Amino acid sequence: MLENCLSLLPTPLFLSSVGGLLASQNPSIRRRALEVVAAKLGGDESGLSAAALKDLLPLLVNLARTEDQPTNQMVSTVRTNIFVLFFF
Repeated sequence: MLENCLSLLPTPLFLSSVGGLLASQNPSIRRRALEVVAAKLGGDESGLSAAALKDLLPLLVNLARTEDQPTNQMVSTVRTNIFVLFFF
């Protein structure tokens, strides 16, 4: 449901919303936000411009650096690495 709602947002609002979710105090929300980002990037057409992708990278890097839940940190680090390899 969250993914469907976020997919309706224009890119700047999507990035702002995902950024807020990635910064949440709740580890489950952060994890779900990572899943939404992965789904958005993994689609046939992500709909994100190069500029939007560059705006998304710092959010992922920050989460990978500051995450206190080992599983979320590992997932964020892996997704950040994949993101960098495929999009830059």
